[in-house]
Parts: sequence; C-alpha cells; structure tokens
Amino acid sequence: MGVSAVIAFSYYFFYVEVRRKAYMEFGKNYDPYQRMREICDYPIKYMHTCPSELAKRFEEKGLTVADRDYTIPLDDVVPETKKREFAHSNALERFLTR
Repeated sequence: MGVSAVIAFSYYFFYVEVRRKAYMEFGKNYDPYQRMREICDYPIKYMHTCPSELAKRFEEKGLTVADRDYTIPLDDVVPETKKREFAHSNALERFLTR
C-alpha cells in the first residue's frame, strides 16, 4: 500500500506536474494568429488562409461575410448559368459563387 502511494506521488510530481507547468508556459506565450499573419504578410496572398483577401473576393462576387442564409438550398441561391460559368474554376472560386 505504501509503495503504491509513493509511486502515485512520484508520478504526479515528476510527470504530470512538470508537463502541466510546461503547458501553462506554452499557453502564456502562444499566439494562435501568428501563422496567419505570416501568411498574410507574404507578397503572394494565399486567399484560402488570408481573411482580408478572402473578404475582397467575396466583395468582388457581390457577397458579404455572414450575410447568407444557410437554410436555403444552393440551387435557389446560384442560378444554373452561374454554376456552368465557374465549372472549370478552382475550388475557392466555386466556393465563392455559392
């Protein structure tokens, strides 16, 4: 019984507690938007990851962010001619025409 208590005590203080402190330190210094800023600062904008470029594409298509009613089926939102026009576009442009 005493051996198991010593093992549990050692496991907590030498394994769990050390990692908890490391994660706490990581959490203090972690910036979740750092990679996004690096991508957006790059001269060639990656539109699928840079929100400002993505917003520009939405405006070019006449859409606003968070303005679409997602309960309406896509067939009612995008006319058939518009679907054919972008049939050979890349995936992002097809997404933006929804």
